[in-house]
Amino acid sequence: MTLAGILETIASIMLLGLFAQTLQIIYNYRGALEAARHISYLFNGGRKGVQGSIAIIPCRLRASSEDEIIYTIKSIRDLLSSKAVHKVILVVEPEDLEVLYKQYINLLRDSGIEILPSDHNICRSCSGKNRALITAFKRICDLSQHVVILLDCDAYHHPKAVDLAVGGASYNGIIATGYRWYILRDIYGVLYNTISSLAFEYMGIERTRIVWGGLVAMPHKAIKDLGLIERFSEELSDDAVINIEARRRGYRVIFCPACISITPPPKGFKAFLSWAVRQMIILRLYTPKVFRLLVSVYLANTALLVVAIAAIASRLWSLAGILFLFLLIGYLALGLLRAFIAMRIYDPVSIYGDNIWGGERYVYRVIYAVLTAVRAPLVLSILIIAATARKFIWRGHLYCIKGGRAYPCQTI
Repeated sequence: MTLAGILETIASIMLLGLFAQTLQIIYNYRGALEAARHISYLFNGGRKGVQGSIAIIPCRLRASSEDEIIYTIKSIRDLLSSKAVHKVILVVEPEDLEVLYKQYINLLRDSGIEILPSDHNICRSCSGKNRALITAFKRICDLSQHVVILLDCDAYHHPKAVDLAVGGASYNGIIATGYRWYILRDIYGVLYNTISSLAFEYMGIERTRIVWGGLVAMPHKAIKDLGLIERFSEELSDDAVINIEARRRGYRVIFCPACISITPPPKGFKAFLSWAVRQMIILRLYTPKVFRLLVSVYLANTALLVVAIAAIASRLWSLAGILFLFLLIGYLALGLLRAFIAMRIYDPVSIYGDNIWGGERYVYRVIYAVLTAVRAPLVLSILIIAATARKFIWRGHLYCIKGGRAYPCQTI
């Protein structure tokens, strides 16, 4: 076979892959719209027999930026004043109590907030976040008629989002999950959202849907049904464990497209790379098949970009060259479509109708769309680093990877 024939065959196979990605985008988009209708239906008919809702927020203050703490404080105040939740349990590390009482004393005056120090004796091999969650679970063991919602300490959780999630999870057997959106106000927001929004492209499909531990609501009985105290005590991740156990025990995970938490991106490229690699490491440890699939997809997409650009640059205007030109145009168009859908459905301003935290800058929305279109080499690089990593840092702790599991090595 001639070189031209080989290139034509490669281009034809890549065109089929592009067609498959187009179908996946359409299927996921339709699924997201259906999920929105489903969560609204559950919300309108829910809360029967539910006495209240409790928000659990694990927070390591010394590992949080000032912006993240400010977002969390505002979130707690708004949730309580709007009665989206009836009680907030803020679980902090014992060494953070002094900082909390000194700097955030005004927050503690609200009777709806309980400050709970994390119990370090609960587990040895689990993560700090899971230890904090177990501490809170044991504190609320007698509140069986409540909905429990877990919230991250680095975001603003809008009362409408929490209200929707709690309403959806007031049915037995239902776990409602949201997701996050990094504000597009600087280049760091663009970088974080480019990686984070990968999840949006699978949340509309029930089979590929994940639980995001930053905003997930469940009936109180799910803590026992899923064996979360036992499972959390031996694991690093919270959301991956909930996802695995929910599917194993017959719970249904519902995605709430309107339950989007507004997140300030940390500054610095090093912080971004550390965060991005950690996300992929968690994926590698808990869903190795999905991780391998992502590596294959982004290896193919990167090859498509490189070969298509090389073929066009060499002025190869045979049938193969024309096919690669169409491939490149199609690939970029799909990337822009992904970004447009994400900004149209999940942008907090579009959802909540108000310009929260000063809104976003148009120029960075454009940069986000362009970077999403050509993100394959960036994503592939992060996946490769995650595939070869043996250590990583999370919440001030160093973790070592052995035998497909991560264990705390030391405190940083």
